[in-house]
Amino acid sequence: MHNYRQPQQILAKFVRTWNYQVYHEPDVTVANKTFSQSQTPRQIQSTLDSNPQVNICKWHHRSKYGEYIRDFSDNNQVLTLPTVPEDQRYQDTGEYVCTAENGIVGMNGQLQQTGSGYVISNASPVITIDNNSTQYGKFGKSTELKVNVYSIPKYSRISWYLGNTQLVSNKYAIKEEPAMVKDVFHGVEVELDGAPETPSNFNITSSSETSITVQWTPGYDGGQKQTFYVQYRTSGTNTWMIQKITTINQLDIHNFYTLSGLQEKTTYEIRMYAQNAFNQSPKTDTAFTTNLQSVFKEAQTSSYAITGAAAGVVVVLLTVCAIIISILMFKKRKGMTQTKK
Repeated sequence: MHNYRQPQQILAKFVRTWNYQVYHEPDVTVANKTFSQSQTPRQIQSTLDSNPQVNICKWHHRSKYGEYIRDFSDNNQVLTLPTVPEDQRYQDTGEYVCTAENGIVGMNGQLQQTGSGYVISNASPVITIDNNSTQYGKFGKSTELKVNVYSIPKYSRISWYLGNTQLVSNKYAIKEEPAMVKDVFHGVEVELDGAPETPSNFNITSSSETSITVQWTPGYDGGQKQTFYVQYRTSGTNTWMIQKITTINQLDIHNFYTLSGLQEKTTYEIRMYAQNAFNQSPKTDTAFTTNLQSVFKEAQTSSYAITGAAAGVVVVLLTVCAIIISILMFKKRKGMTQTKK
């Protein structure tokens, strides 16, 4: 008696894996920041996304109009501002630029990549250096005295004094208007203006298939009526679309606006800024959201899948029936042939 071993089928599976390293230049972003006058420490955060990784950032401070103010010896991703007396901390306001590199040339053809954020340092009102200490008028005639003031947030009241005596007579009238002024920030003379503050508490509250709703709190208007604008674009593109908001905006109250006519199942980047007749505010940080897909389209896609599955079953059944009928026909013909014999 011989024992036979059933041959076993051996299946071999070959798997080949490739690991790719994608090297790219630093993508530098700096968060906008608002400090109170007494706040310490005063730190500004940068984010460096790169491969190879880099965590060194060269910082410099410039005015809203690009005037150089100062460099910093602190090269960390988080910049800690030097401590100055409280009555000078308004001079910390401005744009803070982080420059980083990792040896990879960027798509812009540059080795060094930059990102910036805008910092607002709230403080008491300041009488700027460009005021004339001596102003002239004619005796017995109306005389206009002008004083330039820089204040973020806006001052709550104006009072005039003659020596230690406050001027409250009906003979005096006070008016205000926005103006370009000059002052010294950390030893450098810079231009300042009456631009509105950046809208605060900006975020996305909801989104649907074709719309996105945002909210914000308006800030100081710079002494003039301000209008708000929402910028949005499809994630990964370069061109921003602009939507002017014509609704009434109330200070220190959450305002809402809905962008409509958007594409479904699409990721959008959204930010906003305020603008008055004098200038525009720095832009808010960018928010991201992905719109939903239409329920109707999802249901339609599902119905197509069900219909396709059903059609497939019918085809299979028809095929099986055709085979059975063919077999029966064959047997019938065979039987007829045997009978004839």
